[in-house]
Amino acid sequence: MVRAELIVQEQTNAVGARQERGSDRNQFRGIDHAVKIAGIDHVGIGSDFDGISGPPNGLDDVSKMPAPIAVLLKRGYAKRDLKKILGENFLRVIREVTGK
Repeated sequence: MVRAELIVQEQTNAVGARQERGSDRNQFRGIDHAVKIAGIDHVGIGSDFDGISGPPNGLDDVSKMPAPIAVLLKRGYAKRDLKKILGENFLRVIREVTGK
């Protein structure tokens, strides 16, 4: 049986988050919360910019992904955990679903 996976897509909240849009605390607390609740093996972020009203501050396109990686390292995430968040978790789920 495939475990349910939690994929976190950080978006700017149109109601209150715009005031603190540049705040690391604001932009990354969703990731921190997901890791706390689901565990590091069940969290992922991606760069799908289709269908959102606006990207998070500083993430105008995929070329800006090194910036949030640096912030997550600063927040205490290990490199092995970042590898999971940035794609290994997704690939593991795909393998489990497809059997490949």
